[in-house]
Amino acid sequence: MHPFYSDGQISAPGYEEVAKALIAAPGFSATLENLPITRKERLAEVTTKLSRNTMEARSFRSGAIIGITGGGSGKGDPMPFFTDAQETRAIRAYTGHLLVKCGIAGDGDLAIVLNTTGNLYRSLSIISETLEHAGVSTLMAGHSMDPDRLVRTCQQLQPNVLAGAPSQLIQLARHVSKTRADICFDKIIYTSEMLPVQQRMYLDQVFGGTRGPLFYGSIYGSAEAGPWAVANHALTGHHAENVDLIYDKRAMIVEIVPQTSRTANQDRGSKPVETVPDGTAGIIVLTSLQKLRHPLVRYYTGDIGSLHDLTPEIRDSVGDGSGSLRILRFYGRDRAESFKWQANFYEITAIGEAMNAANWGVFDWQIVLDIKKDTGEHTMEVRVIREEQSADVLTQSQLRSELSAFFNVYPKVDHLFHLRSVGLEDMVRSETAGKIIRLVDHTK
Repeated sequence: MHPFYSDGQISAPGYEEVAKALIAAPGFSATLENLPITRKERLAEVTTKLSRNTMEARSFRSGAIIGITGGGSGKGDPMPFFTDAQETRAIRAYTGHLLVKCGIAGDGDLAIVLNTTGNLYRSLSIISETLEHAGVSTLMAGHSMDPDRLVRTCQQLQPNVLAGAPSQLIQLARHVSKTRADICFDKIIYTSEMLPVQQRMYLDQVFGGTRGPLFYGSIYGSAEAGPWAVANHALTGHHAENVDLIYDKRAMIVEIVPQTSRTANQDRGSKPVETVPDGTAGIIVLTSLQKLRHPLVRYYTGDIGSLHDLTPEIRDSVGDGSGSLRILRFYGRDRAESFKWQANFYEITAIGEAMNAANWGVFDWQIVLDIKKDTGEHTMEVRVIREEQSADVLTQSQLRSELSAFFNVYPKVDHLFHLRSVGLEDMVRSETAGKIIRLVDHTK
């Protein structure tokens, strides 16, 4: 009935309409596996149409919390996801209780939260509210707070929890190390992406102090699904290539489909995509059991993971309610489609579209991701093969400004972003066809 999943629908049904439809079709049944996989592009297209319809008494966009995704794709138009406000609050509360159940955070904790805010992004409010539902008191610092003021706040109020995306945590650690400020934490709760070993070691070095080893936890979610999984490294251990996330199957159905399905035809009526066995890595597909007004059904995330049962040790630690929990072993983004830098996703196709701007004068391009050995910070180098300078083509400085805006390069990460004009011989190319490899990732 919902236009997300039905081409014939032009408006989103209300709860009463859904109830009437169920009564009218008592024998109707459908298995999840027989439903088509839904992609971001489809939801974004339908959302754009529905959000412009203000004629209904309860329009698609009324009473909604709007989350923006696409990671600063640079297309100009953000990709919004509308979720019912009450459902969204309930999802954050549910995940807050999961933080408590899994021993990650709770009463007595005071967290300073560095997640991104502004420019239509809601990461700061999402993480802060989820922590608050766990009983944590929060200081909403955000990603752009002056580092000296941030340090003074930590010294005055002495939060014991530092929360944020790994890149934001490293920026603070780098500043503290440089200024030799006396700041310590008990817990690190990272979000948005995995925490590489080098970064964890650097955080231990800067923030560990004399109070013993740092505790590491994580909150996993997205604008589409909200926060829905957590990690406790004291229970699952630290792994270089993945992180074990704990989720409640009563709130989220997680399927793993083959990575080859990313190129499969997912039009309505196409052949169903089968899931892979537990323990086998593939693309994560989500069906939320909490989003009812604007449902999320078989949503193709682009992330890679595998499903596993809880270990006996985790089951004993969690206690009551552990029977509904499972482990999603999370490996990160499917790099064939996009990548993440400084807590934001960037689509390869969107970058290609931007590079085609006539006045940029870019013949070819390549993204190189790396890690600074001394601090563990993630760097990005954009290599471009450009046409000769002319009045119609941007200068190198102007092009850097355009790319800085595209990749959301704010002052505190400017030293991690580089632009180089190179020749073909400086590009990393495939050994077989000699084609330029768009994304060269040295962080793995």
